[in-house]
Amino acid sequence: MYYVKFDGERIGSSYLENGDPEIFSVSGSFTNVGGAEALAKWLKHLGGTEEEGTTHLVLNEKFSMETAEEENISYTEATLIAIPDSDEAYIDVTGVPEESYRAIFAKLVDAYENPKPELSLQDKIKALKNKNIV
Repeated sequence: MYYVKFDGERIGSSYLENGDPEIFSVSGSFTNVGGAEALAKWLKHLGGTEEEGTTHLVLNEKFSMETAEEENISYTEATLIAIPDSDEAYIDVTGVPEESYRAIFAKLVDAYENPKPELSLQDKIKALKNKNIV
């Protein structure tokens, strides 16, 4: 779990479940008190923009990110995105320093560097038969 802070106070969290180790970026769904509608209103209050029902704000120096162990996460740019109509919110982070990225997001790096082999069609059918689906 990773946390976003505003003026030192936690405002929400994300598992940052997606990433691209080639460009040291991470992203994920974002959870905050009040949901996407409250987040969208707050982001607009801070100067965020809205386009076609989606509100986003590029985070400024008042924002910070940290790990569950309260380790600061440095980044070049991060954006909070709120979509009230579908009650969804996301965070997108780019420019995490390579050394930090490899340490903090080791699972994403491992999955990228050691992809699981694709099952053959025959193995997929066999797996489905074992579950009595085919």
